[in-house]
Amino acid sequence: MSGPSTIVLPGIVAHLERFLRPLAATSGDGVEIHQDARGTTVSACEGRHAATITTRTAGSLEPILVDPAALAAADPSRPVKLYRISPTSGAIVQASGELATVTITPGKLPQSARDLTDVVEGEIASGSTRAVFELDPRHLLAVAEAIIAIGAEKVTVSIAPRWNVLACMAESADVAVSFLVAGETFTEPDAGEPGAAVDGDDPLAFTIGERKQTTRQSAGSRKPTAAPDLRLDDLPF
Repeated sequence: MSGPSTIVLPGIVAHLERFLRPLAATSGDGVEIHQDARGTTVSACEGRHAATITTRTAGSLEPILVDPAALAAADPSRPVKLYRISPTSGAIVQASGELATVTITPGKLPQSARDLTDVVEGEIASGSTRAVFELDPRHLLAVAEAIIAIGAEKVTVSIAPRWNVLACMAESADVAVSFLVAGETFTEPDAGEPGAAVDGDDPLAFTIGERKQTTRQSAGSRKPTAAPDLRLDDLPF
């Protein structure tokens, strides 16, 4: 790089460390930042916990990694400016107004949060979203505060059971965000359990298969009673 450059990020990035913190998840190179002609993408991923933040702020920046704790020191109510001093170092203005040094590592996250988000969004679009599981409420608190911070009026919440993930997606005039919160435990209703298909109007109710099986057994039980024990002495003539 020829000289210092400024990377402008939405204030919501200050919430990423809190979003990941309950797992003591990410330390060091935890947040990926990338800019191209389409905009700026900030990704964080730890296991199945993931967040993707996109803005229309265009630029030319190969992917770099920074510590989410460094971003957490910024003021979430205003855009965060990351001053890149060299390929491996930068500075950020903290909420107190003081400059803090930020370590920068060129490269990408080992597991792309964007890839995981694409897979989960595809499952949600398929309609496979009915499930019940438990999760750490501190993740939800961080997600709620982050979404409120961007001024979003609504949030879309869905469960992707195949990945045991709660997806929270929101959009404002300038920012789109997607948070994936991994479930702690997972219980999916068994369609074969009694009472699982109580609603007779449900086209997915598994009653047809049960009726066929019952009919087949009844027909099979009538066949041996027709003649196997029949003897000539039993005939009336």
